[in-house]
Amino acid sequence: LRAHFVNSGFTLIELVVVLLILTVTIGLIGLNLGDSDNDRVREEADRVAALLQTARDEAILQGQILAVQFQAGGYRFLRVDSQGKLGPLTGDETFRPRNLPEGMTPSLVLDGAPGTAETGLVLEPSGQVPPFTLTFRLGNAAWQARGENGGRARSAHPDDPHAG
Repeated sequence: LRAHFVNSGFTLIELVVVLLILTVTIGLIGLNLGDSDNDRVREEADRVAALLQTARDEAILQGQILAVQFQAGGYRFLRVDSQGKLGPLTGDETFRPRNLPEGMTPSLVLDGAPGTAETGLVLEPSGQVPPFTLTFRLGNAAWQARGENGGRARSAHPDDPHAG
């Protein structure tokens, strides 16, 4: 006679695979939920630098002056309207008004002079952008978007002297 076994459970390998998948998933969720203030200010500075570079390129392609205005709660892009005044740039998802995360503050230094609450950055059709440093602060964290004379924008840590 042969013994007949009924397989009614999971094998050890199946259990290990399930535990591995759960561990990786929980780890990834923990990383995404644990954004630190440093990560948040760096991400915002990266986003602004990329948007400013794109807006500069758009000003060149359109042959039109664009500007960006920084305020306590966010920033918005502007363009010269039919009456020759700066007005909100509408109809373009890329340049929509942006809100900063709660508690984050921007401060702009334009051509070596501190900006006020309504200071803006003008992007000429020639591609020239005045040197600027835009610092984002959240808690004790800070990160900057910097612009050079040639019009290039990039983000950097405030202690990095070579990135601007």
